[in-house]
Amino acid sequence: MTDAILKLLRLYIDLPEDEKLGFLKELRKLEAMDIEVKKDYERILKSL
Repeated sequence: MTDAILKLLRLYIDLPEDEKLGFLKELRKLEAMDIEVKKDYERILKSL
């Protein structure tokens, strides 16, 4: 996990300034999707 975070930070640092905000917005979307997947997984486990 830490390795993936470091890679994302390196990508972010190397981006031109005008692309950094879009990169952060995409990361937030991925985080929201991850939260939804976890919720779905928990619901499935509870239904078993």
